[in-house]
Amino acid sequence: MRKYYRRSLLSLILALIFVTVQGLATVGLAAKTPKPPKPKVTSAKLTILATSDVHGHILPWNYLIPKVENIGLSKAYSIIQKERALNPYNIVVDAGDFLQGSPLDSYYSKETNWSNNIHPMIQMYNYMSYDAVVLGNHEFNYGKTFLGKVIAGANFPVLSANTYDLKSGKVWAPVKPYTIKEVEIVQDKAKAKVKVAIIGVTTPAIPNWENAQNYAGLEFHDQVDATRRLVTQLRKQVDVILIVTHSGVEIDGQESFLNENQAAAIARACPEATLIVSGHKHAVIDNSNAIKDGNRQVVYDRGIIAGVPVMSPGRWATHVSRAEIYLERPTGKGPWMVREVSTANLPVADAPEDKRLSDLAWPYQDTTLQYLNTQIGNSTGLFSATDANLKDTPIIDLVNDVQRYYGKAQLASAAMFNSKAVIKPGVVKLQDIYSLYTFENYLYTIRVSGSQLRQYLEHAARYYKQYSPDSPIIGTNGADGSIADYNYDMVQGVNYTVDITLPTGSRIKDLTYQGTPVQDNDSFTLALNNYRYNGGGGYMAAMGFSTTTPAQVLFDSQKAYGDGGQIRDLIARYVQEKGSISPAADSHWTLFTGKTPVVPENINDGVVSPADNATDDNQ
Repeated sequence: MRKYYRRSLLSLILALIFVTVQGLATVGLAAKTPKPPKPKVTSAKLTILATSDVHGHILPWNYLIPKVENIGLSKAYSIIQKERALNPYNIVVDAGDFLQGSPLDSYYSKETNWSNNIHPMIQMYNYMSYDAVVLGNHEFNYGKTFLGKVIAGANFPVLSANTYDLKSGKVWAPVKPYTIKEVEIVQDKAKAKVKVAIIGVTTPAIPNWENAQNYAGLEFHDQVDATRRLVTQLRKQVDVILIVTHSGVEIDGQESFLNENQAAAIARACPEATLIVSGHKHAVIDNSNAIKDGNRQVVYDRGIIAGVPVMSPGRWATHVSRAEIYLERPTGKGPWMVREVSTANLPVADAPEDKRLSDLAWPYQDTTLQYLNTQIGNSTGLFSATDANLKDTPIIDLVNDVQRYYGKAQLASAAMFNSKAVIKPGVVKLQDIYSLYTFENYLYTIRVSGSQLRQYLEHAARYYKQYSPDSPIIGTNGADGSIADYNYDMVQGVNYTVDITLPTGSRIKDLTYQGTPVQDNDSFTLALNNYRYNGGGGYMAAMGFSTTTPAQVLFDSQKAYGDGGQIRDLIARYVQEKGSISPAADSHWTLFTGKTPVVPENINDGVVSPADNATDDNQ
């Protein structure tokens, strides 16, 4: 029995040893078998979608004509939603100028009882889930306090790295210089983050157009310095650098103001930038739309400057700019590398309206249209802006009559803002006045000499190309195509002839005031808008005025009437006071082509008015 137990115990011990050895061998074998590698994300596509210069256009409605048109955020949002469905890794930005430019914007700048205390445009951007919006120059049209209230309602960062508070010496508190967006990429159970820096800057030329009280306490620094500093700071922290600037691509020799447009300078100063989104000039730029000068000559091919892609979506949400950024990191570790950037502009023409956004916007639209339908007086005949930049017309004379009346001035200057503006016989409505005068300008009256008046008119006459009988076409927009229609002024109160057979600087002939030739030392009072007074179009500089030698101001409608002092409001007030207006033009100025004064019937078919320049907007 003892032998049996000894054998059994020995057998058990041997069995245990065998099992243990086998187990250890198995463990050793397992240890030598490599585990399958963890999945890694080695490539990704990031989509950037952008709007700019929406100017208060939410629904597809052109307030100026008025009629249905392929514009507006409701159609743009359909495109954005479609692109988001195609690629969940996306960022949506706006390059500014959203608070001014439509009657809806104008109405809700005065009616501030907004739903949930949020401005209608901010409500739309919140609903569309924008990642960032940049300030444009027109955001300052209603003053700093108003703008601060608007920004407070945003669910997204509002950017302007070069807008500084004079007291603190820092970026103005309601805005941020940049934001960093982390986009998580998920592929085959693997995850990776792409860090995107969004830097926003605004044209620093705002003081050249805006009344000082509207940006009191602020200063606008150079965009290139601001972006260069931030790119240097952020380039090692992020994978993608997106610069969004409310300024256009500057073209040498065609810039009204130093540093107004700086997109090209930013590209040259910041080669690390992945992409620049540009606004302000209302251009459409991408890989298929080269950057051209005023004569439509290509300056930058495929929308690329110094190796940096630039895209711009035009105005009024007619397009959504799209950039597809292809990224890779072959080992699945370390920073992402940008392999390719492809840009395009997606037109909203064939896109449906987004119903939910339209429903959200409709109460504001309905209220605006009711406001525009307000009757203010009557007209005994037709006022039309057709050929208003080629002949004296009752509709421009009406604007100048209003400006002389309220500005108590001998003379007044005005430009054609909307070539399709019309006041028909019968009832005059606010709609007619908004179509005629599209900007939030105030009225100034200044004192000028006879010599300065001539300089003003000669500066305006640059608008016409020199006439040649060999090519009998009345060319407009300046010798290089850079002078927009809204920068051609016609002066009421004097008589003169513009001889376009002569070179610029010597075209004004037969300049008289009340039948008497104007002398250099004569003195006149001239009514003009604040855009002109602050330097817009270069007229003040042409007369020799500057910050060190300012003009004498005799009247300021913003001080006299507050918000009601906008020229558009003064025109409406004038019609209401008169009760009835009648079209009349005194032919106080004419074009001359060498033989006889040009008559409209001879030139209607020869007008050159490049659309590229008609959409330029630093007004």
